[in-house]
Amino acid sequence: MKLLEQHFDLFNREHFLFTKIKEFIPEQNDSIKDAYKDSWQHWKTIVNEAFKQLGSHFDEPDTENWTNGWSVRTRFWTRFKYVDRVNSSSCIAAMINKDSLRVYLEWHDHKSESSLNSVKQHNKWIDHIDSWIESQNIDMSEYSVWTSLESDYEKYSTLETFLEDHEIREEYKRILEDSEDEWIRIGRVFAKGEVIQWENAEEEIANVIQELEGIYKKTYDVDFNRNYWLFNVYYSQNPVVWENCKAYEVAAMQYEEGKQNQAAVTRNLNLIKEIAVGDYVIAYTGNRGFLAIGEVTTEFFNEVEESKFISVNGESWRQRIGVKWLKILEEPVVYTGNELKNRLGLQPKTVMGSATIFKIPEEGFTFVQQLMNGKKESSTSNLKLGDIIHSYITNKGFYFTEENIKNLYLSLKTKPFVILSGISGTGKTKIVQLFAESVGATEENGQFKLIPVRPDWSDGSDLIGFEDIKGEFKPGPLTDVLVEANKPENRNKPYFILLDEMNLARVEYYFSDLLSVMESRQKVDGEYVSVPVVDRPEVGRLMLRNNVFIIGTVNMDETTHPFSPKVLDRANTIEYNDVQLANFAIFDQMEEPQVAVVSNEQLAGEYITLKDAFADHEELIREVTDWLVEVNQILEQVKLHFGYRVRDEVCFYMIYNEQGQLMDKEQAFDLQLHQKVLPRVSGNDADTVKVLKELYAFCTGHAWNEETDVHVVRESRFPQSAAKLASMIKKAEHEGFTSFWMG
Repeated sequence: MKLLEQHFDLFNREHFLFTKIKEFIPEQNDSIKDAYKDSWQHWKTIVNEAFKQLGSHFDEPDTENWTNGWSVRTRFWTRFKYVDRVNSSSCIAAMINKDSLRVYLEWHDHKSESSLNSVKQHNKWIDHIDSWIESQNIDMSEYSVWTSLESDYEKYSTLETFLEDHEIREEYKRILEDSEDEWIRIGRVFAKGEVIQWENAEEEIANVIQELEGIYKKTYDVDFNRNYWLFNVYYSQNPVVWENCKAYEVAAMQYEEGKQNQAAVTRNLNLIKEIAVGDYVIAYTGNRGFLAIGEVTTEFFNEVEESKFISVNGESWRQRIGVKWLKILEEPVVYTGNELKNRLGLQPKTVMGSATIFKIPEEGFTFVQQLMNGKKESSTSNLKLGDIIHSYITNKGFYFTEENIKNLYLSLKTKPFVILSGISGTGKTKIVQLFAESVGATEENGQFKLIPVRPDWSDGSDLIGFEDIKGEFKPGPLTDVLVEANKPENRNKPYFILLDEMNLARVEYYFSDLLSVMESRQKVDGEYVSVPVVDRPEVGRLMLRNNVFIIGTVNMDETTHPFSPKVLDRANTIEYNDVQLANFAIFDQMEEPQVAVVSNEQLAGEYITLKDAFADHEELIREVTDWLVEVNQILEQVKLHFGYRVRDEVCFYMIYNEQGQLMDKEQAFDLQLHQKVLPRVSGNDADTVKVLKELYAFCTGHAWNEETDVHVVRESRFPQSAAKLASMIKKAEHEGFTSFWMG
């Protein structure tokens, strides 16, 4: 594939910040973004083709995005690493800017504090320069050498000059001695004029990478036999053990004669004494999850300092090894596939849940390493959380689409209040129960509570509690959950409250206090707080923290009550009307359901106000807001337009979707239009029908035509909303009245 002059000229511009582009050349804003996206995709294709020529010992290349959220890039940059060195900051990089393309040895400074090697170790490659030149038959005049202090546009020394000029070598030596944060680069820099003559840029890039391999290997030179160990830190049973292991930089266990099976005591004590300095240890949850990779720094010892004992279940965990934890995930990565023991290189009869230490082959270590590097460090798995939840629910024998699950997840993350509507018997209650179960929240552990709503509820006393005739407070079922959720030790656990058939009573009557409390949430010193739901000596000061998720199921018939805009504004309203009675295929594909070990941090939203998200996501926010402005202008004709709350929450949903790469942008916005906007619409006059038809045109790009709507809806950019609008329009024209709940 060729790189053209336009791919270089893309970066030859005065303005890179979106704010400056919109200020000085607003008419070019869209064309600049389109050009960047096209060129970036072309660049990614080239480096991916180069990767295919390198062999299986290379991990897939990682390319920076074309934008950092507030500007376009001054260059495109990609890094290549060996599979067994993905946790090292050393890499071979390929980069294109306005003047040149270069392929070079690099120290990727981002998150280098967790690198397997240090920048000083990285710079040791220079000690092997002579043997590399000889073994690879390097033409020294073609290679350049420069430091991290030099910019992309300076003139660099050739390798030939570097080796021959004593003053240059001494200057570089002084730079490295004076700073522990600088490094030396070596590579080939090709001018734009030469590159655009190439027929196969991917081959040229791959050739240089292959030449640089000999020196890349020397950035982390290991010359001893390393063993690999899986160490159960009992995270699935008690996360306190792991928290202390991280704090004290150890892997700890507790085996005492008379307290455990003697065979287990002997086996694990013998194994831990085999672990040597320099070995690698994987922190295992005990439940198919992996937390960290570390290098052993101290062989087996019994901790004697009482303050460092790890106290769990009345026992003091003293037996341990010292570990420098090199890569720590915020949440464990959970393997949900089959044959875990085989992938780890363990015998089929190995009992992994109760034993502590397992010696695994290098292939097993590489498997876990790849699993942990499959996603950003804050993700639960190499499979997205939505996939894990969907797998759990499917393996329980219930059918919901992946979109159903991902949408519920994003809706709860956006705001912890969701309404599920649909015909009776579609599994609205079940999906909530199984969703909660899949992340470890059950009735048994108190993290899931089903509360049936009664028709006679007229205020919050049945839900929150009341003061009896003696002046004593009698807590309601919701308060019982809040007592547990507010305890400091439980604030990183999710709690789910399901209000079953919540509109049997008027929601505004019994739920109004909670609606107000939801809007009082704020972030203080990194902690999410609200005005208290209850403040009584009997139960304490109970807030609606971000670990409490409230879901209501509703049916719409003559026995139930409609929702006011006050309620709809504050919730995502998800419809479940899709019924596939003859779908028995899931029963043939069922496996043992696996629960994900998930903390509340992964489920809870990050933002409360749009200002919190704007700097990092300005481009997406502006694009989504432009769509919402169009919709609001249509709704304003019948005074059904929405305010800032709806805008903010739609933007949050879109941001979380983009972060998780769960759905296409249009698909996600389609769901938000359906869930946050359309439930507001109802009426029996011509103006309402006109608005519905204009919304239909917004979704489809076509004027309303009942005879062709099926085809148009299927091909539209927002098909779900378009289908709902088509149903509502038909109701209005044929029955004289329409609403979201009838369509």
